[in-house]
Amino acid sequence: MLDGAVDTPVDVGNAVADARVDDAPAADVFDSGRGDASPADGGNLATPRCETVSFMHDGVNRAYILCTPNPVPAGALPVVLGFHGGGGNAASWQRVLPWHETGAREGFVVVFMQGCQPGAVDCTGATGSYGWNVGKPGETTMVDDQGFTLAVLGRLTTVHALSIDRARVFATGHSLGGIFTYTLRCDRPDVFAAIGPISATPSDATCILAWNTSIYHVHGTGDMNVPFDTGCCSRAQQTMGDPEYLAGCAALPRCFNPTNWWPPARTGMHPFADFIGIEEIARDGLGCATTRTPIAGLPACEQYGGCRAGTHVEECHVRGADHALAGINMLFDVRAYLWGRFRMH
Repeated sequence: MLDGAVDTPVDVGNAVADARVDDAPAADVFDSGRGDASPADGGNLATPRCETVSFMHDGVNRAYILCTPNPVPAGALPVVLGFHGGGGNAASWQRVLPWHETGAREGFVVVFMQGCQPGAVDCTGATGSYGWNVGKPGETTMVDDQGFTLAVLGRLTTVHALSIDRARVFATGHSLGGIFTYTLRCDRPDVFAAIGPISATPSDATCILAWNTSIYHVHGTGDMNVPFDTGCCSRAQQTMGDPEYLAGCAALPRCFNPTNWWPPARTGMHPFADFIGIEEIARDGLGCATTRTPIAGLPACEQYGGCRAGTHVEECHVRGADHALAGINMLFDVRAYLWGRFRMH
């Protein structure tokens, strides 16, 4: 609902709000030599300019932080959308993974998206606790996060007068935000050239597979909140006599949040329901082989072979890292890796 929308820009520079559990602050560990230091032209002297913007969508006041290189480069620009973890906000994501710094150096637009809460009419608070409607079975929220995402992409041109390369729109997110990027890839596959989910899992029972959206998945090997290999079950699913009890959950870990349940990322097979996993998206959507081989120079990462020309599926397993974004980022340069992949498209 864009007609009559009210924008409230505030130049915030690099200001951020309090971090949440999913988006705890990390040390500056970004000089890894993996391609994030400077653009190929020898150096971009632009600095990031960020502003917080709010507008009405579907009867709810929503917000995002828009960051552009200053000065803005000529020509159509790539875009990276960032989706914070559950309980976080746009500013906490900006603090932990300052994509705006990379965007200024490399010449692309960054949007730190802010989620919402069911029933809320105002989700613009800079220190609020917000989530995403990931659309999994049993989801009760009716928040139109997909429509909000498409509206923000449209506003980059219609409201902010930016020239956007629609063939180079990318998304990354952590935890619930990463799961939401999978939802977007499955439901809106024509929007993104590639996604970079972190500590996440696909959660769709259905998915539009035949599209060219590449996947660069990052996960901690010690993640017990969204366990990559096994998935997890809720307390109720593991409690004999409970209406939600599932015998198959006895062998799986209990989700860190006892009301959650998540399928394993690669296979999507869970006692509660079978989902689309990374392997199925790769095989049936992008024509990849299901065999994976190590990537030279990135010992944590493997690539699926034989994918359709111009498409890629990779998994990076960060040893010693748990679910927290800060811990992963201290051991693995997330921005350098993802932008190094995104820029290939």
